Formats: sequence, structure tokens, C-alpha cells
Amino acid sequence: MAGTLAVGDAADTSATIGSGLTTVAAGASLGGYGSVLSSVNNSGTVTAANALASFASGSTGTLRIAGNLNNAGIVNLAAASGQIGNVLNVGGNYTGSNGQLVLNTLLNASGAASQSDQLVVGGNASGTTAIKINQSGTGALTVGDGIELAHL
Repeated sequence: MAGTLAVGDAADTSATIGSGLTTVAAGASLGGYGSVLSSVNNSGTVTAANALASFASGSTGTLRIAGNLNNAGIVNLAAASGQIGNVLNVGGNYTGSNGQLVLNTLLNASGAASQSDQLVVGGNASGTTAIKINQSGTGALTVGDGIELAHL
């Protein structure tokens, strides 16, 4: 079944759903500023904050998944406005099942000046995930760790 489930908004980041497995079917979306209290199987689209179309005019923010994320769909953290700063925080493991991760990233010097939406994983990461970067900036030489897209 297609549709969108929003968990919280910019004014209510403490909103939560589910203590059992949450499944996002193909054609469906799950997103917002709150927390999913369990694991997520994604075959549709998982979004954070203003990357969800209904929150497009809002601020950047974080969607939290307390358990594991199995991504066979799209994790879209890229706001249509090009704004950078959305985060998906997965407390457990991340498994890429030929899914995709979409990020807005400023191509500039690395370190404190770098800016990107970000996937944060508290457990282990495995599998295959394609990464699509919506870039801004003209680029610059990056040193050290470069621009961090995912924190594992």
C-alpha cells in the first residue's frame, strides 16, 4: 500500500512509533523528525526532516531508527531546496540490499568546513548501497578523512 507516514515534525521531535518491526513497502514513505522504536525493513523511501515533501519548507533535522535498517529501497536525506544537514541515525545495524542513499553535499575543503547530509550507524554496516550526491560548491582539495557522508 502506498502512502506516507510522518513521525513528528520540527516542533515535535520527541514523537515515536512502533515497538515491532516497521515495514516500508515499495511506493510508500516513512520520514520526519522523530523516532522509530524498532527495526525497519525498507523497500520504499525513508526520509529525514525536510527531505520529506510535506516538510519541504521546514528546517533540517534528524530521524532516528532505534533498531536495524535493512535498505532495499531509497534513503533520501536530500532536501529538494538543496539545504544541507539532515541526518538518519540508525542505532543498530545497517544492511544495504542494493538500496540507494541520496545526500546533499557541499564540495569544499574537508574537516570543519565540510558539509553533508549524513547516515550515522551505531552498529555494523554491510551489503551494497549506491550513493547519489546532489552537489553544490566548486570543489576543493580534501585532505585527511575528506567529506564524511556516513559515520559508522
